[in-house]
Amino acid sequence: MAAETVQKTSTTKSPQMAYYINSFITVLLMVGIGFLPAPDPITPMGMKIVGIFIGAIYGWSTVSAIWPSVLVLVLLGLSGYTTVKDAFLQGFGHDTVLFIFFLTIFCYVIEYFQVTTFFANKMIGQKFVQGRPWVLATMILAASYVCSALTSVVPTMIICWSIIYAIMKQMGYDKGDMYPTILIIGVCVAAQLGYTAMPFKLGYVMIAGIVQQIAGIYIDPRIIK
Repeated sequence: MAAETVQKTSTTKSPQMAYYINSFITVLLMVGIGFLPAPDPITPMGMKIVGIFIGAIYGWSTVSAIWPSVLVLVLLGLSGYTTVKDAFLQGFGHDTVLFIFFLTIFCYVIEYFQVTTFFANKMIGQKFVQGRPWVLATMILAASYVCSALTSVVPTMIICWSIIYAIMKQMGYDKGDMYPTILIIGVCVAAQLGYTAMPFKLGYVMIAGIVQQIAGIYIDPRIIK
């Protein structure tokens, strides 16, 4: 009994210790990188922004998505780049933030009513998919490409992620396994490629502008068939 108590205590303390260590590293990266000498052509203000960005990525990956985000807004306001008030106004009142917020609500609704589970069962139940995981992956990536080309990239990625999680749950995979991880990354790539497929979409205009700026080559959308 004593050994079991010690083992349970150690297992409960280790996640808490990892949380505190990662939280300390997050704050250290956000604040400390800004005090490092800025290499050319980065300015001292740029070093502060880079430090906040790197610390935010580390915090989101290891700790949480809530308090590192709030800390980012506070530090941006204290860095001199903007004020704390404007940082929160831009953070919570931006069109993209509101778009993602309502999109996640929509995805929660379709997941709550098992719409994603329905599509997952339909895809898994096809005979030509059974025993062929890469055929299933090809179907998901192709759907991501086509949906992004016809609609938008962010809704496509979030909805496809929901379907992937439902499929992986049916197949007995965990979120950290290699196969679902490859699918999650592949959906991002396929959606980005699909968003640039149509010459009248914003993705194509951005890519064409970058090519023209870097290489000096103008791509006329009228010649794309």
